[in-house]
Amino acid sequence: MCHPMKILHYCLPIFALCQPLSSATVEAVKGAASARSAQTVAPGQAFTTRKSSQSQLRLDKGFVRLGSSSEVQVGKEDAVHLKEGVMMVGSSGQKKRQTVKVSAPGYSFQVQGTALIAYYPGQYIKITVLEGRIRVALQSLLGEFETIEAGQMLVINPADKRLPDPVEVDLNRLVTTSQLTTGSLGPPPTDPFIQSSVTEQSAEKGGGFLTQTPFALRGASPEVTIFQLVNDLDDPNKTVTEKDFVPADPSQLVTLADTTLTRTGAKTRTLNVMMKSRPENDGSLTLPSLSGNITVDEDVFGGAPQKLAIIADDTLLVKPGANVHTPARTALELRARALDIQDATLRAGDATLASEELTLTAYGRDGSQEFDLQVRGSTVEAGQATLRGVRGGGLQSLGVDGTTITAPRGISVGSSTEPLAITIRNSSELAALAGSIRLDSGGSPITVDGSRLRADPQTGQIVIDALETGGLVTLRNATLSADVIKARGHSASGDAVIVDGGSFIARSVLKFYAAGASILRFRGNVTLDSPLSVLAARTVEVEAGGLVTSNGRIDIYTNNPRFNSPGQVAPGFGTIQSTTSVPVVLPFDSPAKPSF
Repeated sequence: MCHPMKILHYCLPIFALCQPLSSATVEAVKGAASARSAQTVAPGQAFTTRKSSQSQLRLDKGFVRLGSSSEVQVGKEDAVHLKEGVMMVGSSGQKKRQTVKVSAPGYSFQVQGTALIAYYPGQYIKITVLEGRIRVALQSLLGEFETIEAGQMLVINPADKRLPDPVEVDLNRLVTTSQLTTGSLGPPPTDPFIQSSVTEQSAEKGGGFLTQTPFALRGASPEVTIFQLVNDLDDPNKTVTEKDFVPADPSQLVTLADTTLTRTGAKTRTLNVMMKSRPENDGSLTLPSLSGNITVDEDVFGGAPQKLAIIADDTLLVKPGANVHTPARTALELRARALDIQDATLRAGDATLASEELTLTAYGRDGSQEFDLQVRGSTVEAGQATLRGVRGGGLQSLGVDGTTITAPRGISVGSSTEPLAITIRNSSELAALAGSIRLDSGGSPITVDGSRLRADPQTGQIVIDALETGGLVTLRNATLSADVIKARGHSASGDAVIVDGGSFIARSVLKFYAAGASILRFRGNVTLDSPLSVLAARTVEVEAGGLVTSNGRIDIYTNNPRFNSPGQVAPGFGTIQSTTSVPVVLPFDSPAKPSF
């Protein structure tokens, strides 16, 4: 059964009657009906609406609203018999709701709230509770009854001898589309009650108790299509596409510490943990945080793809010693305004499959942090890893500091379309030994300082790209190895790419390109271990004392060579040399220059 809806009590002036009525009164008619507005319908009399018409009757204990081509008969003691069609019936009351007795052939209803009841002879009878509760009884079988509550619906085949189990319905969609709630008669008298039920059900959906299914109950009434909801708590064998983790302790929305995430009800493909910052009395703000061991029961997930998503409304702090780990074949995502991950371990599944992806996303700016997305002194393991920013007002920055990221299927940092300054430093290591590594800054600077990047030596690429119209790329004492290595930066007049020491091992080709009227600058001792190295810039310069050495062919495309090599003399500058051949110098715009 679903969670009972709380019934809020309002004083409804339309029901404040001095004396009980002995008959129903027609309050409104839109279109055509068997009686006009203000007329009475005596007990035993029938009242009908014509096609495309609506009408409302006032009772002692509530009201009845009829839809198109419908007929009711008014009985004694405020009873109403539905002969055919669709009606809304609501009971009055303040602290205690009245009971309106309703019947249809074979069935009786005690209404304490508001309901839609549709009856079409030989087809079906349908009862939907908008607020409050209704007792449904089968007249032919003594003791066969069921009480349904707000947000529940029964669809009954008249040939059935038993009442079916109720299903959950999307009240908001129903209330905003039904002609009896939004039509020409305006809001019903019990609308405050109904809106309260809608609000509460929406909160339950957001909390993961109710999940909308991708199908609809069509043809259940000529008035509306009802989208069904499934109550996870009633169906533990079901798998839903997505749901939210709802902690027993509300404070866990701010922090998760030594927590195992479990389920109540249906399995899911994506489990969301929605974390929220908390304002304190002193005006400060407690930021969302993770600490200790954060794991998930394998039983939580069903079907593929599977993902745990931890999402924060502000900066998410992953504290020293935190260990966040998902089950096998399950991806992990951390998404927040900013991410500060320090001395932690993040692991997606067994860290071997492409589906075991780990995604870190910063979607805004945090001026209090050195980097909007920073991973310091940590270990990150996944089948593939993605670190990215989403432009949220101003230049974002990403820092990987003293961290090892191991993702055999590939590592992607940044995006070619979102500006994100990237810094990899302090002996960090990025390893994608069965894939490629990309650093895309969207035109912002990229720095790899004292760190190591390794991709698949047979087919993998390392691409470091600040775009042809972007920013500075600095490779300082870096070690890169892959099948193909490419780095590109841009400047209107100064340095676009700086290679300051380091070793670069490329099985097929290595390319350093400086775009614009810019400089490709070498400092210190640089080793190029590749059968072909292509250096391209308006100016290629090796600073005094610097030595660039290759064991393969070197093609240099430049209009301003500031280096020494066999046949090329530039006093005051360093040297470019190959142990196997003489470097070839060609114009920067030479048609022979390969594309980046």
